[in-house]
Amino acid sequence: RLPRGLPPWHSLQESATVSSMVIARAPSAGASSPDALASMPVMPEQPLLPSFFDRDPQVVACDLIGKVLCHRVGEVRLRALIVETEAYYRAEKASPASLGYTERRKALFMPPGTVYMYYARGGDSFNVSCAGEGNAVLVKAGLPFAALKGGGPEVPAPGADGAMLRAMHRLNPGASGGERPPHRLCAGQTLLCRALGLRVPDWD
Repeated sequence: RLPRGLPPWHSLQESATVSSMVIARAPSAGASSPDALASMPVMPEQPLLPSFFDRDPQVVACDLIGKVLCHRVGEVRLRALIVETEAYYRAEKASPASLGYTERRKALFMPPGTVYMYYARGGDSFNVSCAGEGNAVLVKAGLPFAALKGGGPEVPAPGADGAMLRAMHRLNPGASGGERPPHRLCAGQTLLCRALGLRVPDWD
């Protein structure tokens, strides 16, 4: 069962450009560092429409850099600024869709903007379908991003960052049980899903 409604994508002021068309990354470490994020202008949230994803996955992968993936867990909205993505096509051997249609992989063959999650590298991975059956984009890495105050998009909510980070630390503790540094909470496709509380069974 796929959750109803639009996927948890939210647009943000364009904050990065990339040169790679297949694997898109923020152009430099400085562009995605915690200090850089703290000074970035905060824009009102606007859910991305299905038409955003109804394009070649290479284009979608690049345009997702600088967008924010948002997921509510309990009373807390968890947000990650996307800094790395990967486009893949049905014909590629690395693509799950290359194995053909199955009930488990049906989301890859559904309309653009459909969330597809699967297990990889010992954890969950978050993908979204694009134009062309079986084509999709994998969200590979992100950084925790400030929650917004409901009355004014330009002002971070007091204490919101702390609540969000506490929730992310609880969902994604370090290997020894301690806290991961904030910039490492979403540093990888499975870490990102863990920190945002995105799990395969919830989207299967």
